[in-house]
Amino acid sequence: MKHTKKWIAAFLTAVLLCGVLPLTAGAASIDITAKFTDPNFLAEVYKATKKTAPEPIYDTDVSAVTELWMLQKGIQNLAGIEYFTSLQFLNCDANLLGAAGLPALPSTLTFLTCEANQLTSLPPLPPGLVYLWCSENQLSSLPELPSALESLDIGWNQFTSLPPLPPGLKFLFCSNNKLTDLDIAGLSLVELDVRSNSMSSQSAIKGSTGGIETLQFEPQNTHFWSAWPSWLQWVLQYILFGWLWMRWL
Repeated sequence: MKHTKKWIAAFLTAVLLCGVLPLTAGAASIDITAKFTDPNFLAEVYKATKKTAPEPIYDTDVSAVTELWMLQKGIQNLAGIEYFTSLQFLNCDANLLGAAGLPALPSTLTFLTCEANQLTSLPPLPPGLVYLWCSENQLSSLPELPSALESLDIGWNQFTSLPPLPPGLKFLFCSNNKLTDLDIAGLSLVELDVRSNSMSSQSAIKGSTGGIETLQFEPQNTHFWSAWPSWLQWVLQYILFGWLWMRWL
């Protein structure tokens, strides 16, 4: 009996070792440092993971990161972003993202803002994306918009038409494009900005606008400054206000 128990114990130990050890080896962390080919993006990854170069960055270091704020960091590409498998919020405004576009985005993403870059296209969008802000780029088309989308900002681009808009969309900002019409039938928009497009009148908007709380419409180039970027308009308004204030004093 004792020999039988010893044999069974040895057999079970062998089974556990054969089953557990390969699993443990397979779950080992992977060094992904080289996947981040843009040095400025890599610097931001070190910040997000609270590590210091040249320490290696492992997939397990970034897999729990839920947000990245990378405003005006001189980043030219986001290679490696796919390893952020829990990422929900991504801000990469005012960088140097150009014709290469964005890589495949994490499927967990719900908020993407990539304004003020040089993007000419966007990758397929995550199904749960709620906010997409991509104004001040060089976009002329969009991928299929996810049904979860509630806020879309595509102002200051090159759009002549838009794809079908998701029924849950609440906020649509598409000023300073080349749209000749806009179909919002079936939508329950709260705010719509279609200023400075190629629409001569509001009749170019198909669908009811009666329930929209804030509707901004203005034919293209009504004012000479309408072709200027929004940041420049703001600076000039600030200077004018300062001048008027000094005159008043």
